[in-house]
Order: sequence, then structure tokens, then C-alpha cells
Amino acid sequence: MRIGLIAILAAGCAIASAQPEDLIVVQGEEFACETDAWVAREQSSRYAPDSALRHLYGAAGGQGVATTKINVPAAGRYAVWVRHTVGRGNLRGPFRLRIMRGEEELATASFDEQAPESDPAMIHRYDWSHFEADLPAGLLNLAIDKLSPLICSSYTRQIDCIALTTDTEYQPDVQHWQPKVWLRVRLGPAETPPVYIHCFADHFRAPWYMHFSLSKDGFEQRVAPT
Repeated sequence: MRIGLIAILAAGCAIASAQPEDLIVVQGEEFACETDAWVAREQSSRYAPDSALRHLYGAAGGQGVATTKINVPAAGRYAVWVRHTVGRGNLRGPFRLRIMRGEEELATASFDEQAPESDPAMIHRYDWSHFEADLPAGLLNLAIDKLSPLICSSYTRQIDCIALTTDTEYQPDVQHWQPKVWLRVRLGPAETPPVYIHCFADHFRAPWYMHFSLSKDGFEQRVAPT
């Protein structure tokens, strides 16, 4: 029996139908800062997995502003979603996001000033917070700075990504824009006993790993087909 196995890594491929056409996604590591206040860091916690294995970190260092630019395709009212870490109990790392056109401040919001409604199960986790803003079309600046205290727990003040869309009903899910892995299996003609393909996937996020089985009856999320 011949088994042909082709694994295609489709970096950046997303489920188009699951997200708005005008969705703007900015990764935390795309921000730049002239001081040591904000730096891009590799993922370091299994309890708060990054959407692209990196994040913007501001729990250490002094004061400074992290900035990047976005191109807004059309004027309108936008939902601005920020994915940031929240810690247990009094582990807070408050920060502020401003949206600006030149020196003009168009919108501002503060994050992680209050404890979440439910504590993380393990030290910290990523939560989505959002606000709405009327934005013009064109090139705008995003600016992130710290609120007091400047230095806080290393489990806090980690910013994974920011998402903007005019669809105010949209609920962001980082799995929609994370890289996907596609698996195609071709079995060559031969007289053999029944066979199936067992796949094991490690996701770097919850669910952390999973078993799959492929057979003539289709796909099942288990070690072996039923």
C-alpha cells in the first residue's frame, strides 16, 4: 500500500466568512517605542497564549509611548477591541490607548484599571476589552502609554493585538486570523485491512493538543474512529 501525505502550511490563511471584510488587525509587536517602556517579547506563558506567539510588553521600564499606524478604509463608527492580559486579584497593569490624526486625539480608552468579573484560573489570561469611536478615513496613529504604576507584575500589561471594525456586533476570535494547517491524505490502491490516519496537533493555545482520526467514514476528534 502506498500512502501519499501532503501537509500544507497556509500562513495567514483565515476563515473569511467568520470575520468582517473591513476588519483591521494590529499585532502588539508592530508597535515601536523610543524608550524601554514598551518592548516586543516572545510568548512566555502557556496560560496566556499570544495570537502570533509575540506581544507588546510594558510591565517594566520607565515611561514612554508605543506607536504604530493604521489605514482606515472608510469613515464610520468603529468597535475597537484590545486583547490584553488580566491578572488574579490585585495584579493590575493599567494602560491607555489613544487614536490620533496627527496631534488631534480622536478617541481614548483605559484598560485593566479594575479587576475582571472572574479571576483567571491560572495567574493570568488574555481578555478582550472594547470601546466604540467615530473615525475618519485615512492614516491614523495608535498610541499606547502607561497609567500608574509604571512598574507592575510581569504577568500584566501584555498587549497581544488590537482589532477594529465597523461591525459593532462582531465578537473577535484570534483563531480567525491565526495561521492554519491543512492536511491532505491520499491512499494508494492496494488490498489491505481497514486503515485510518491518526493525527496529533499541538496548538500553542487552548485546547493545547488534540487527537484526530481520518477514515473512509470521515473525520473524528478522537484517537481512533468509532
